Amino acid sequence: MSVLDGINDEIGKIWVVINPTKDSVIYDILYETRISSLMTQAKGGLDPDEIMMITKDQKTAKAYAQKLLKEKSDKG
Repeated sequence: MSVLDGINDEIGKIWVVINPTKDSVIYDILYETRISSLMTQAKGGLDPDEIMMITKDQKTAKAYAQKLLKEKSDKG
């Protein structure tokens, strides 16, 4: 039995923003998930250092993702 089996998730859905590449679009770097799924993604290869934001607020996450994309495009 894993720690994730029967986990009491009191946080619920979260929004995650990951570091964009030069070819990223918003749907590549912004997504909704749960803590248990994020833990699974980390085990599967998501580098925790690539996570730029975790929040409960979709608007905040989207604004931050757009800011990161703009910064990346401005650098060329």
